[in-house]
Amino acid sequence: ERHAEFGILHIDAHCDLRDAYEGFEFSHASIMFNVLRDVPSVKKIAQVAVRDFSGTEAALAASCGRIATFGDLSLAAAMFRGETWDALCRRIVDALPQEVYVSFDIDGLTFENCPHTGTPVSGGLTFNQAVWLHITNPPFFMSIPAVTEQRPGYSMNSWSSAAEQYKQTLSLISL
Repeated sequence: ERHAEFGILHIDAHCDLRDAYEGFEFSHASIMFNVLRDVPSVKKIAQVAVRDFSGTEAALAASCGRIATFGDLSLAAAMFRGETWDALCRRIVDALPQEVYVSFDIDGLTFENCPHTGTPVSGGLTFNQAVWLHITNPPFFMSIPAVTEQRPGYSMNSWSSAAEQYKQTLSLISL
């Protein structure tokens, strides 16, 4: 109720557009589906670096006017053709309304930035690309992101690394 309309900048390896995952309607794999269904004040979701999704999710993303997809392969292709990351970031930001909530999943980054994620997927944004995308976004509001999909049991270094990357990102955003 606080914001009449807003967008979501969704950085993730996955679209999270399943109506349910393993029978669970409120799964992490369903969060953006639930947002589309239950939160009409979300006018646009810009999905960035997505690269692991079902055919049903791809069809929903392609047919829904409230979703702008900037898939990992299409971003890479644009850069191979000479488009700068700055220009791509501006295109992403231009797809969103003025007020934006950021949903930043650790597996939206490249594998070397999150080696112990529970859902490893090749590709993704570099740390600097993620920071630059946040910097080019006009003033926005955001929730402090959780370190999600990090697989425990390897060492605290992986958790510390992920937490440190978020801390660095947040400090750079506030410049």
